[in-house]
Amino acid sequence: MGCIFSGSRSRASLYRVEAESPDQTVPPQAFSWDRADRSDAKDFVYKDLMGQTKVKPPGSIQGQQFIVDSCENCSIYLFDNSASVNIDDCNNCCIFVGPVDGRYTPYIERQHSYTLSSRVSLPLWCSLFVRDCRNCTIITVCRQFRTRDCIDCKCMLACGTKPIIEASSNIKFGCFDVSYKGLIGVAYRPAALLWNLAPSSSCSCHTFFLAAAQLETIGLSRFQNFWSDVYDFTPGTGHWDFLPL
Repeated sequence: MGCIFSGSRSRASLYRVEAESPDQTVPPQAFSWDRADRSDAKDFVYKDLMGQTKVKPPGSIQGQQFIVDSCENCSIYLFDNSASVNIDDCNNCCIFVGPVDGRYTPYIERQHSYTLSSRVSLPLWCSLFVRDCRNCTIITVCRQFRTRDCIDCKCMLACGTKPIIEASSNIKFGCFDVSYKGLIGVAYRPAALLWNLAPSSSCSCHTFFLAAAQLETIGLSRFQNFWSDVYDFTPGTGHWDFLPL
């Protein structure tokens, strides 16, 4: 005995594969390396520049690591969050660096599956390193600030930890004096003039504006600034001082 409907369909018709209609095409599989919006590492490096002014506007870095290397007589402004910033072998430059703290950046979240507890132990991703620089002015907001083998540099900091210097001499420290949009309850106000800090004519006076949301993103408080509590790894004294008021 069998099903009363068993005779109505043949075996050939039961297993027949129908041809796809033209409008049923399967879209090609997308891979991460095919994305048009992938970041280019060259966009986050300033290297071997001479006498130039370079600006990275808000939204152009988005938590990536940034490198400034072997630049001379340049003015460089990074108006965005960075995971970490390395400034190496620069001479006679004025460099402004927006908030640096990799623990809260989208870049770290995309690249690594860190837990909340492990993020607090990422010093390499939360620092601004200045190495082998001469006669430079550094203005920055960062979680950690470190210098090594630097001479005659001026540093204006809003730093979440004690600034560290090593094997450096004649380093001058001052408080970060740059205004942020919405930081003190007004839309905009001009920052302090930087004429007396500019190491050369290439570092002219500028008015800086940054979004207060950048500070909130990385969790830095404007009320917690250790810029004056400098820790010197080098034996002896006299390697650093404060900028005159």
